[in-house]
Amino acid sequence: MNIFASVTNKLLLVFSIFYFMLSLSACGENGNTENNVSDKTVPVVAAPVDAPVDPDNPKIQIDTNKGKIIIELFADKAPITVKNFLRYVNEGVHNNTIFHRVVKDTLIQAGEYDFDQKLITTAFPPIKNEADNGLKNNRGSIAMARSANPDSASRQYFINTANNNKFDYTEETPLGWGFCVFGTVREGMEVIDRISRVKTRAYGPFDQYAPTLPVIIRSITVIDQ
Repeated sequence: MNIFASVTNKLLLVFSIFYFMLSLSACGENGNTENNVSDKTVPVVAAPVDAPVDPDNPKIQIDTNKGKIIIELFADKAPITVKNFLRYVNEGVHNNTIFHRVVKDTLIQAGEYDFDQKLITTAFPPIKNEADNGLKNNRGSIAMARSANPDSASRQYFINTANNNKFDYTEETPLGWGFCVFGTVREGMEVIDRISRVKTRAYGPFDQYAPTLPVIIRSITVIDQ
């Protein structure tokens, strides 16, 4: 590969990551593209485990209209992020919300819109990025969305449906900080796969990755397991 091609590929990668940072933090512009994702059954692959199950780590249950998901939050690895996420959970902010972005073979995202497609108004101060905690944006991990500012995460989060190494921490720069992983799916990966295959289109305030039919988060609760 010549020097020009190498530099071009690096620039394309940087651009794609920067675009994702902006789109992860807010829905994009309207469009009319529809993503007709196949509803064919796919093998269920167990979520990766970045750390052994820790009985002291909190567990949450996400109750959706597609099924239930249980996630272990790594309070030992991302204490600031977990505390912030649980604050929203305990305040009921994530109840009756939606997964507003479903990017095929990449992620499903929530935390910005309620069931009526209105912006969630509750917002606590943004938190420090803890993406340098050694956890990876592997399939089944949950991470915080943010803007180009590394320390801008607040309530939006996403669940990786593939191994997204480009989202991992590499260095202390706006791009290099990546997205903080703070937990992993313990049960319900098949539910996430079901969500990841829904049809999407652009409408209202949403970009082309919005589910055509709402994927509703009825509630998120802390559970004992």
